[in-house]
Order: sequence, then C-alpha cells, then structure tokens
Amino acid sequence: MFWQKVDYTKSRQLLNLTRPQIGYMVQMLSGHNHLRRHRVEVLKEPDKIQCRLCESSKESTEHLFLECTSPELVSRRLTCFGTTTPDADLVSKAGLSVMHCFLNEALSLMGLVLE
Repeated sequence: MFWQKVDYTKSRQLLNLTRPQIGYMVQMLSGHNHLRRHRVEVLKEPDKIQCRLCESSKESTEHLFLECTSPELVSRRLTCFGTTTPDADLVSKAGLSVMHCFLNEALSLMGLVLE
C-alpha cells in the first residue's frame, strides 16, 4: 500500500523485528489484517465497517495512517509524522520504527494489540 517498489532498507528493518511484530506489520501493510474493512469485505463477517475511533469511514490501514479524524489519532500522527495530515508518500518515507510505533499506538486506542 505505501511501498510502490521493493525497499531493501525497510525489508532489512522488518527482519530486525520479532516474529510476531513482523507478522503484524506485514498484515497491516498489506491490508490483510483484523481491521473492520478486511473482516467485512474479505472475510464476509457481519460487523460494522466504520472505524472504531471516528465512526465515519471504513476502518483500514490507509484510513488509520491518513484519514481518521479521531483527536487521539490526529495527535499521534503529529507526534510520529510531524503533521496531522500525512500523505501516502510521507508515510512511505517514514522509517519502519515510526510506522510500527504509530500502528502500535493506533491499535492500542482501538483495544487491539501490536507487540
């Protein structure tokens, strides 16, 4: 989603994470995860598709990084990315540790855990 081509630096950074962290990061970055968009559209589970934090859009990785208007998440975007409204290019250029930290905090707000 955020990497348009092979990024060997980020690939090496992924390999420095623990096995559970690698698995979850790959899930989040590929969109095949436990967020509502995937659960409803792919797994066909009968659940709400709206974001648990803002309730205004489909809950997806892209939504969390770029669009969610939840004040807590907007604040975390500012801390992690230096802006409240990053674009996909800025997120893709961020280090993997920044992406991991942001996802960890976002999922924690939602009651999900990224180790």
